[in-house]
Amino acid sequence: MAAEADVDTVLVTLFAGRDETAVLHPGRKYYGVAPVYGTGYYGRGRVYGVPYQVGETQDFWAEHTSVHLTAKLYEVSTADRLWEASAGIEESDDIAQMRSAFIDSFMGDLAAHGIVDRK
Repeated sequence: MAAEADVDTVLVTLFAGRDETAVLHPGRKYYGVAPVYGTGYYGRGRVYGVPYQVGETQDFWAEHTSVHLTAKLYEVSTADRLWEASAGIEESDDIAQMRSAFIDSFMGDLAAHGIVDRK
């Protein structure tokens, strides 16, 4: 198919597996600063800030599903493997978007290594 399409290289992306991991997301506390007016050592007035808590989120556990992919770049004329990479990405409902994002990232890495000319 690659020879018929008259391309120099072929990128083959394979599904390598899926895993689920429970991840603890720690809660956070949010603070504001209240101005407080007082007198200094010499009786002069001064303003300083005092922090106070304005909000808080609790810790929570979330299940994260990752999809692992392997991609290989082959030269069509010799069938030599030029480059190989493995990656894991957060699973999404939109498989086409995941595939597109992975390939864009992969091709960017290839271009950064000077393996392909990205136009």
